[in-house]
Amino acid sequence: MPQASCGWSAKKGPHKMVNSSALKNAAIVSAGAMLLTAAGWAAINAAPVQQASAETGGTSVTAAAAARISSVYTKKQTSDDKLPSFLTAGPQRIDGLQYETARLLGIDGTTKVWTALGADAKTCVITLLAGPDEFASSTCTTPADFELHGLGLQSSGTGSASRVYFVPAGLSAAGTGLRAIGPQLLAGDANETDAKPITLQSVSAATSGNALARSAPTSVVTLPPFTDIREAMVD
Repeated sequence: MPQASCGWSAKKGPHKMVNSSALKNAAIVSAGAMLLTAAGWAAINAAPVQQASAETGGTSVTAAAAARISSVYTKKQTSDDKLPSFLTAGPQRIDGLQYETARLLGIDGTTKVWTALGADAKTCVITLLAGPDEFASSTCTTPADFELHGLGLQSSGTGSASRVYFVPAGLSAAGTGLRAIGPQLLAGDANETDAKPITLQSVSAATSGNALARSAPTSVVTLPPFTDIREAMVD
């Protein structure tokens, strides 16, 4: 069944619920507002920002581990990679991210998708929906879980919805119904319910047009299923 992970939401308009698919750590959150757990809704306070560190382990992902997650972490941050300023400072900021590690993964229609390293030695994916809400959300997981299950995030704002997956490199989207929109970025239909987990196979980029860039650390990655975002939305 789908599981939620540390999904912070920031917005400038009316709130719509975020639904994130990943393993470990239950949290679907609107900034400074509510937490959805197996037991229902509960209040939550924002976590403190974790600063970048050169430590090996602890609350930081090491440089070697980051490079195994994605080659984007080995490249210098450009102006396009930077998160919008309202997500990094002030009351709308997404806490727990190392903002200088943000890298743009791709754009699905009008939805921008980034990855960044986060607190507690995790990797994260962040989306920003187009429209008056400027609705952003994020979710994080450990590098070990990322290698097995990738990292999925879906969200909905006024007039737009998104479902994206940040996955290990070297995987094929053939036969899954997902679209490749970046070297390690897939997109699906947020208005569909997955009947079962989605399995991605490791293949050579030279032999498949649907293959992502390079060899994945495991031969099979299983993406936990999503439900139709319209079933999860709240006013």
